[in-house]
Amino acid sequence: AVQVRDGKAFVPEPAPGTRVEFVIAKDGNAQRYGVVLKVNGENTLDKERSPDARCRMYVLTRPQETVLVRGYQLGTDRVETFRVLSAPESKASEVNYGTDVGTITLTVFPEGKPAAPDLSEDAAEKSAIAKAELPAEPSDNFDALKAKLLQDANRGLIVEGKQVAGKVQVVKFTPAVTPVMTLTVIYYKK
Repeated sequence: AVQVRDGKAFVPEPAPGTRVEFVIAKDGNAQRYGVVLKVNGENTLDKERSPDARCRMYVLTRPQETVLVRGYQLGTDRVETFRVLSAPESKASEVNYGTDVGTITLTVFPEGKPAAPDLSEDAAEKSAIAKAELPAEPSDNFDALKAKLLQDANRGLIVEGKQVAGKVQVVKFTPAVTPVMTLTVIYYKK
């Protein structure tokens, strides 16, 4: 049972061994929605910790559509099911999640219009710098820093993985800038 106190929603803590699953259900309208579901601040799609608008989303397209979330979806073909830790394990793991520990967050975005791509060199640089992490060693000047950040932003290795039950279908979806709903449920007390 969900309790609301001081503007926050609470559910009882699950016991170790309890199977935890979520069902995301769409209402009866025809609009498409993108949904970000996070547990302890980690997106259930690929364990992303990015802002919700930049995370992968479950896309619900049909009226009354439901999606069963059994755990963390890893890629398109594997699921790491949720597991409830014992009290000592939970206490030891609190530090891994910071302020998001013990929270379940659901954010819903309506579909928006795709932005026209900005193909200018400035846009590519701004995008790379926004996504980059600062290098450990300081750069000699701004141009050297920019070159290092651009180099890191353009790396990536794609490899094939072993297929295991838990497939998802990737569809194109552009979320609106502003979500229509955000809900945070607290399920664990520090």
